[in-house]
Amino acid sequence: MPSKPSTKKKTNGVSADDIVIPDKLYFRIGEVAKLCALPAYVLRFWETEFPQLSPKKSSKGQRLYRQRDVENLVRIKKLLYEEGFTIQ
Repeated sequence: MPSKPSTKKKTNGVSADDIVIPDKLYFRIGEVAKLCALPAYVLRFWETEFPQLSPKKSSKGQRLYRQRDVENLVRIKKLLYEEGFTIQ
């Protein structure tokens, strides 16, 4: 009997449950993008849509995500890409 195709979308084969967040105080956007297997522009867009995402900016203007921000991003990724929720 053929198996039914999964309706869950995965980004680059990495599910939100597979993401292990290192124990660090701050993460740069590139680190978070690689960790979540998402492009940086998606993270910047989500900042505009979800007020709970508010990375600090360094003196050079780089985004510095805290542990809580990364956890929220993983949760958002799971809701959007795996659970089928929409931003609307």
